[in-house]
Amino acid sequence: AERRERELSNTVESLRRKLKREKESATPLLSTLQEEMVAMKQQHSVALLKEQERASDAEERARKLAAMHEERVANLEARLAELSQTVGSYDRLRQDDQGAILKLKDRLIQLELERGAEKADADLEALVEKFQHLKQSIEVANETAEKKVDLKGILKEWQENMMVEGYASTDHSLCHEEYSKLKREFEVYKQQQQQMAVSNVVAATNSGTGDEFEPLKAQISSLKERISLLTNELEQTQADHVLLMEEQKSELKKERARWKEKLAASEQESRSKLSTLEEQLTRQRDRAVALMQEKEQEIASLKASFHSLLPSRTHKRSQSSDNDGSGEV
Repeated sequence: AERRERELSNTVESLRRKLKREKESATPLLSTLQEEMVAMKQQHSVALLKEQERASDAEERARKLAAMHEERVANLEARLAELSQTVGSYDRLRQDDQGAILKLKDRLIQLELERGAEKADADLEALVEKFQHLKQSIEVANETAEKKVDLKGILKEWQENMMVEGYASTDHSLCHEEYSKLKREFEVYKQQQQQMAVSNVVAATNSGTGDEFEPLKAQISSLKERISLLTNELEQTQADHVLLMEEQKSELKKERARWKEKLAASEQESRSKLSTLEEQLTRQRDRAVALMQEKEQEIASLKASFHSLLPSRTHKRSQSSDNDGSGEV
């Protein structure tokens, strides 16, 4: 009975040590799971920080590229404004030159008229010479004029009028009248020719100025095309930047969702493992407690049995001693 009691005590003590070892072994496992959860959270934070840094770098590069394109466009616009100002200055100079040319033409016409007026006051011979000169001038002008003067018809009409009216050879009033008429017609014709000449000069000036400005106009056109191209390129770059930012934001959002899912799954797995360990520990503890109670009950039963046997053994010992005493007597 004593041996059985010692065995049961040893068994209970062994179970207690085993329960203690189970508790001690479960504690490092729980700590390991907690450390793994902390490490996963740190990895998630580091990955999220790197993704944010990449997004910031992309935004900074896009801003620098946009600023560079805007600076190029601004420089081209300034160059275009400078060229436009230069062209405007050339236009003003051309207009001033044209005004000066017109003033000189008007002055020449005025001088011609003044000189013609002075010649009208000359004597008869001078008038005849002028008439001959005027006749020759009209004939020369008729060779190139679109609207020709019928000089022969005028002279013929003049001669007929002289014959009808009995014009005296000594009367020169009709000559003066016809001369004045021819002179007026010639002045009208000369003014027309001068106007045509002025128009030709202006047209030639404009043509020459246009040729002079052709390189500038071509350069301005080229700059406008380049500005348009750079503007389109800037708009495309901005659109690409916006698209890239949207893609990076979407990717960052997806990455966050993936990390959250992984973290949640890891936490769920850790909680599940922890719950399983707690259940195992609880079951083992319950089994150990039940076994200990069972052993304690068994020990108590053995003790009771042992104590119940003690009086009979004492009685037997007393009887045996009595028998020994009577024998001796």
